[in-house]
Amino acid sequence: MLVCYLDDSGEANEPVITLAGLVGTEGGWLEFEPRARALFDQVGIRYLHTVELHHRRGEFDGWNSAETADFANALFRIAERYTGFAIEFSVLKSRFHEAKKEYGLKQETSAMSMCFRGVLDRIVKDEGFQDVAEVPGVDLSFVVERGHANNQDVLHRFNTIKKMEPERFGTLTFKDKKEYVALQAADFIAFYSRRIRNSTAKSPRTAELRMLQRTLGNIKHGPFLATDFGA
Repeated sequence: MLVCYLDDSGEANEPVITLAGLVGTEGGWLEFEPRARALFDQVGIRYLHTVELHHRRGEFDGWNSAETADFANALFRIAERYTGFAIEFSVLKSRFHEAKKEYGLKQETSAMSMCFRGVLDRIVKDEGFQDVAEVPGVDLSFVVERGHANNQDVLHRFNTIKKMEPERFGTLTFKDKKEYVALQAADFIAFYSRRIRNSTAKSPRTAELRMLQRTLGNIKHGPFLATDFGA
């Protein structure tokens, strides 16, 4: 079984919402979790909340920039051993809402659901995934952070797609982010991807882009920003 852990990132006053995470095998994730927890114990934290890491507050109060960078790098070097690739799909909210009216998209369809559809579509089109998916009995499941207002919309989208190809997809479940380091790693990718997508001329966030690229290292990353939602 392949499992994609996903987390969202987005502020109400920002133009872009992002869903991002990592894809790996079920067995790989089972090996990843205790090794990542051992790193957390080593540095003296209970869980990673990336906004706190970024602002060096909460469990990261008193850390310096080098320490936060070293920690993130160490975590993703562990992830690099057990995951296949990272994935990101962002939606320009203003254009999405215009398209809902222009093309008569269902009113219950949310930008979050569109992000999920984009993530799923990009995973199944990935050459590496297609090679693995040919193996009999292999399917793709999702674990998404619990609590988002549009999670039921995401679940409905998943179930609709699964009905068309039931042999290709497994389950979609919602879990507490504190319970899974994999979700916390997804939070890291989503947080920085969203900030980079919301960059402006006054705040280009090039340093954050370089940091994300450096932290992901050899993990293949599939970023995408959707601005066109044709019928």
